[in-house]
Amino acid sequence: MTQGGLRKQPVQERSKATIQKILESASRLLVDVGYDAVAASPTLLLQESGVSRGSFYSFFETPEKVLEELAFQCMQDSATTLEDDLQPGRRTHWHDVIDTLIGFYVRSYKRPLVRELWVCQHLTPPVRAADRDWVQHVATLLLASLQAFEPMFSRLAVLQCLVAIEILERLFQYAYTDDVDGDPRIIDEIRVVMIQYFTAYSGPDPEPETP
Repeated sequence: MTQGGLRKQPVQERSKATIQKILESASRLLVDVGYDAVAASPTLLLQESGVSRGSFYSFFETPEKVLEELAFQCMQDSATTLEDDLQPGRRTHWHDVIDTLIGFYVRSYKRPLVRELWVCQHLTPPVRAADRDWVQHVATLLLASLQAFEPMFSRLAVLQCLVAIEILERLFQYAYTDDVDGDPRIIDEIRVVMIQYFTAYSGPDPEPETP
């Protein structure tokens, strides 16, 4: 994954602690005052974190870069979790793979940080580029997990998994737009959509129609 919002990587433990304090403060402020207020005011972050202006600008060019770093860290942590959750051969039925993926998204979207950045679409161009890489990675993990049920998904390719993840993400954003807990009816429908979508690729190639 591409580099995050830091100007430079910290070496000393004290520097790492300073960065963590800034990030934790930004995460709290996102919930309290929203993305636009945090991005517009370094003073808010300085007051909340207690970090000096010089220390802040040693590692971040702007408050927006702090929010970028939060997004990058969120994606990195999520990738690690999904690599474990979607490990091939861990499920007895392929529907369990879909349930695992949906469960991951439910847990993710319960986080105010994820809702503020992804549901509200507060993603800068670097974060959007990294998010595309992240979706590609998740699609690859999903493909491997489903193809473990061979030969059931012999027709499935990474393209279909990419499309499925894009559909799933848009629907989750919809489910959480007006409900911080997610609309359970929409989440149930997401499972129906995913099951039906992958069922279409779960058997042999269809026989060509005779003229």
